[in-house]
Amino acid sequence: MQTKIETIVGQSIDGYDYVIFTDGSGTTYSNPSGFASYIFDVKSDMMVGPIKGGIDIGTNNFAEMMPFIISLYWIRNTGKYEPKKILLISDSEWFVKTLNGEYIKSQSHPLGLLWGAIEYSRLWWGYCIDAIHVGRNSNEYNKLCDKEAGFMRNQLVGL
Repeated sequence: MQTKIETIVGQSIDGYDYVIFTDGSGTTYSNPSGFASYIFDVKSDMMVGPIKGGIDIGTNNFAEMMPFIISLYWIRNTGKYEPKKILLISDSEWFVKTLNGEYIKSQSHPLGLLWGAIEYSRLWWGYCIDAIHVGRNSNEYNKLCDKEAGFMRNQLVGL
């Protein structure tokens, strides 16, 4: 029998330690961006979130990457330092395809720094990362991430 998260993801999550749902909200580099994530701890069957934030500059791609990176650091800071198998669920086709090696990673600033943080988690922390692209607002957690990311961006814009 599938769990609620497996039904949302559309596949088994056996073997994964965490499932991370993310979304970002941004436009051009000179404008604010917001981001949010929910982290599902498979072993404890617990959801953590929202983990959210914003920054006064950043493209939409920047905003799509930030919640995942912050989630990786949140997992690392739980005090459980052994390697982890992580599944990302994102509505950003660009981010998922780049993470899965289908697109070339930009080494330009600031995205090159963000890719470096993800590669650091793979090389030094031993994280194994898979990613699945889902449609925008296609499940309850991506809807919540979208809402929180938009809220954070609007707070910075002053709306």
